[in-house]
Amino acid sequence: MNDVKVDCVEGSHNAEPKRLTLRERSVLVVDILDRWNDKEKQYFKVMGEDDCTYLLCFDKNMQIWEVTMFERREEIQEQIEHAFRHSFRGKV
Repeated sequence: MNDVKVDCVEGSHNAEPKRLTLRERSVLVVDILDRWNDKEKQYFKVMGEDDCTYLLCFDKNMQIWEVTMFERREEIQEQIEHAFRHSFRGKV
């Protein structure tokens, strides 16, 4: 996804995201679940107010943000239910 704008917490040392805008849809970041860096990029796994999980990537050289992963809560719930159903298959 390329049409993303990320607003960051002012004065934050690591430019923590506080809001992302995908095209014309704005989502408040309610929690930063994980973060990590490498030489060229900075990553944030965040939970949005829409109960979706986003993996945001900031390219330090190009000074641009990307959304590299997106999960909706329903998809996560379906994955859990599927794994649970299949883990007991054939067992008494």
